[in-house]
Amino acid sequence: MIYSGGVDNTGPLWIYCLPPLALSVHGLSRGVLNLILFLILISFILFYPHPSLLDTTYTFAYKIRIVLSFIVVIILSSAYEYFHELSSARMKTLKKDLEFFLRSDELTGLYNRRGYQDKVTVNKEAFSAILMCDIDHFKDVNDTYGHHAGDYVIQEVSKCIKNTLRKDDIAIRWRGEEFLIFLSVTTLNNAYLVSEKVRETIESTTFSYSDEIKINITVSIG
Repeated sequence: MIYSGGVDNTGPLWIYCLPPLALSVHGLSRGVLNLILFLILISFILFYPHPSLLDTTYTFAYKIRIVLSFIVVIILSSAYEYFHELSSARMKTLKKDLEFFLRSDELTGLYNRRGYQDKVTVNKEAFSAILMCDIDHFKDVNDTYGHHAGDYVIQEVSKCIKNTLRKDDIAIRWRGEEFLIFLSVTTLNNAYLVSEKVRETIESTTFSYSDEIKINITVSIG
């Protein structure tokens, strides 16, 4: 269109469709690079001193307007694409955070029941195990030290459980002071060993809620 001029030298007007198209197809970085290269090319064709690169005639002022207006369109289109990509990235982050909160327990960060249903896949060719873990006499902790201390104990027990498990094992806060541990591929003997390790780790840990309040608890696992 630049070379031939089109009908009544209106051909160059079609180049203004290129910036939004290039940015939409190639993204911001690559799209801007392609547009700069195209701008350099058409500037060379328009302002080359010998008329052999053009099949029509443009006035100098018309050439200047084409180049400057094209630069403006590139800037505006790039700004739109930048904010569009920024908005898309933010939406993806929000979606990811929402999925995390829907599937995770707010207090402990472990999976909740919904997370358990979505995350756990049973391999029917291998042996899996589920351990139910319950903090013993947890009501006494709440009654003696208060619910904030109880929440602290639940958080610390969650950390103990999570740190004891393998990468593919899953810890879930089932409800209240109850936890579920899913061992994906294991043996009955290994499931017993894991349960004992979790139980002994928690039993041997002193949870320091404050300088004055030290809490020792035990758990039962089945």
